[in-house]
Amino acid sequence: DATKQDDGATLDVTFEAPRTDFTQALSLVPAIWATNFASLKTSGTFTLAGAVHGTYGEGSFPAFTLEAVVAGGMFQYPDLPLPARDISLDLSIKNPGGGLDSTVVRLDPFHAVIGDQPLDAAVTLRTPVSDPDVDARVKGTIDLAAVTRTIKLDSVQELNGVVTADASARARLSDIDAGRYERVQAQGSVAARDVTFQGAQLPYPLAVHEMTLALTSRRADLKSLDAQIGGSDVQASGTIDNILAFVLRDEEPLRGSVTVHSRHFVLDEWKSNDPMVEVIPVPAMLDVSLDGTVDSLTYGKLAMSDARGHVTVKDQRLTLDGFTLKTLGGRMGFNGYYDTTEPTRPTFDMGLTVDSLDVAGASAAFLTVRTLAPVARFAQGTFSTKIDLRGALNGDMTPVFTALQGKGSLLTSRIALEGFPLLTKLAEVVKLPRLSSPTLDAIRSSLTIDGGRMHVRPFGVDVGNLRMSVEGSNGVDQSLDYTLGLTVPRSVMGDAANQFVQGLAEKAGQVGLNLPSADSIRLGVKVGGTITSPTLEVGLGQAAASVGQQLKQAATDAVGQKVDEAKARVDSATAEARRRAQERADSLVADAEAKADTIRAEAKRLAEASKAEAQQRADSAVVKAGSDPIARAAARAVADRILKAANDRADAAVTAATERADALVAEARKRAAELVAGAGG
Repeated sequence: DATKQDDGATLDVTFEAPRTDFTQALSLVPAIWATNFASLKTSGTFTLAGAVHGTYGEGSFPAFTLEAVVAGGMFQYPDLPLPARDISLDLSIKNPGGGLDSTVVRLDPFHAVIGDQPLDAAVTLRTPVSDPDVDARVKGTIDLAAVTRTIKLDSVQELNGVVTADASARARLSDIDAGRYERVQAQGSVAARDVTFQGAQLPYPLAVHEMTLALTSRRADLKSLDAQIGGSDVQASGTIDNILAFVLRDEEPLRGSVTVHSRHFVLDEWKSNDPMVEVIPVPAMLDVSLDGTVDSLTYGKLAMSDARGHVTVKDQRLTLDGFTLKTLGGRMGFNGYYDTTEPTRPTFDMGLTVDSLDVAGASAAFLTVRTLAPVARFAQGTFSTKIDLRGALNGDMTPVFTALQGKGSLLTSRIALEGFPLLTKLAEVVKLPRLSSPTLDAIRSSLTIDGGRMHVRPFGVDVGNLRMSVEGSNGVDQSLDYTLGLTVPRSVMGDAANQFVQGLAEKAGQVGLNLPSADSIRLGVKVGGTITSPTLEVGLGQAAASVGQQLKQAATDAVGQKVDEAKARVDSATAEARRRAQERADSLVADAEAKADTIRAEAKRLAEASKAEAQQRADSAVVKAGSDPIARAAARAVADRILKAANDRADAAVTAATERADALVAEARKRAAELVAGAGG
């Protein structure tokens, strides 16, 4: 009975479905109807009754009641062996009128048997609009294999194992949001054993060998987890801080702190599901702190081991702190972040430390090494580096090299080069075969990366009893722009080399140069072209060492123009000595600055770690004090002292490290100035 009025409608309705077959209740469930409801075998009874009374309109809301009862229910699919049986429930939805927020929904009890295992649950929901107040409990065991033999799960290929729950929770959403956990009631546990799942929802099979989760008012304690997905296994324990908020408010990320271990982890299996994108995405709904160890780790053909460190996952960003691993005969360390906020173009800012990695292996494994240091593919030996890199990645996880920026230092072992086109061609041009496959002594240099080019600061290296200086850059397009200086002892020069140098001297107008009396010859080489097709411009520097004495003697013996020519050559030799001294001085200062940067960065990292640890201890002291205001005040005072002491120690350590780094650079500059002054500069 309904009457329409200007301000709404007056309703006075009662309805009742007398006790009828349970089939009528199942007809209201769309999922069951979609799987051929008409063929279901059912039994049991279903009763439905309700009433609506009052005015519905602007500023008014009627009272209503809806009650549904199922007793002795059962249903079974004709092509599945097990029924769901002993189904009973009592559902009531009541509102005294006045507004939708006054509605109370109560499902109590709910009971069903799947296979041989009973499941019992109850739920009450109050104030569903303004501040959902949920009181829920569940108890029972679910045999997942029995579920697949009872209910059609078309997208599931395999489901086995046992899940046991005995838990209850009572909470208002506002209390969870505000962190008023003393008002939240939660207890019980959820456990899983020998669970296997394979279906369209996951790209790889999932196996949970064991999982135990204990609920408390403040958080959920993950007592143990032993699982495997695809080729990766995971063992974990820790805490989940906001499991109720995560369940009740799906826009809030899951927060927690977990210790994770894996015997073997396959990174390739965590790439995007999009076949056109190989990016490994960072999940959006996680805010988790991880302390992890991985015995072995694979990515493509790259094998890694003994991975360990601290990882933070938050806002689709993975932050590594003190994370290290072994690979290619050495160890790598990472401090920085990897961000997939834009999933098709991730960004990163990473401090990378490499200790004694195999050069050839790194070239084969890392596109960045092959692209920025193409000489590595021709090298045998090891290298170490400390470098800060930042930039973006393409959808296939390769760097956007034109946007890559970096700065760092490089140190190598003795390096053997075989088939390097630049030196092969240089050996042919200057008639020194030993340059075609040389062994270089340890190299120490600094480098920067910007605008698609790697710039190498000047450094010197011994090649047997030859001396080579190097400076310049190479591009991601494999182009070369280098200047080489080569000091060759006369004792290693054969007839062909002597003829080549004499030809250079004649071209340069130095016809009077007496090569046989020179201890060594210096050549200058301008390198262009590409890594596989280099171009060379070779010029004659000055004969070194005894040539100075030779020219002085020539000045004494000659007259007129000969004296002037000898004096000019002495001046040129002096200028060359100055240049070489300046080169050594610059290299000395560059090495000192690189070491100083490392000292400052390490001091800063240790200071930040010390402060973070102190903050953790301080927070822990306050938490342990509980809700007593006097205890909390005392704990806060202790926490403040902990933080002040840690900050003072950290600041003092940073100051001392800065002073030590500055002193190191100052000493290097002093020695550099003495070198230049000693050369007449």
